[in-house]
Amino acid sequence: MIRRLFYLTSVFLMTQGASLLGCPGCRDATTQSVDNKMADVQSGFSWSVLFLMAMPLSLISAFVLWVVKLEKERNISE
Repeated sequence: MIRRLFYLTSVFLMTQGASLLGCPGCRDATTQSVDNKMADVQSGFSWSVLFLMAMPLSLISAFVLWVVKLEKERNISE
């Protein structure tokens, strides 16, 4: 059952390749950077993606470090 689900999910993801490339605005901004305006838009998209990725990763990292600290304190007190 799990193997079949894995295969079905893999086939589904392989057929959705075009939609995974991004929206037309983002795709055009990153592929048509001939003039300076499009290069600025491309740079803006790149920075916004980095900032959007940084926030959840920093929250997850802070939570993991907090749990590790609590576990260490608990082991020391025992």
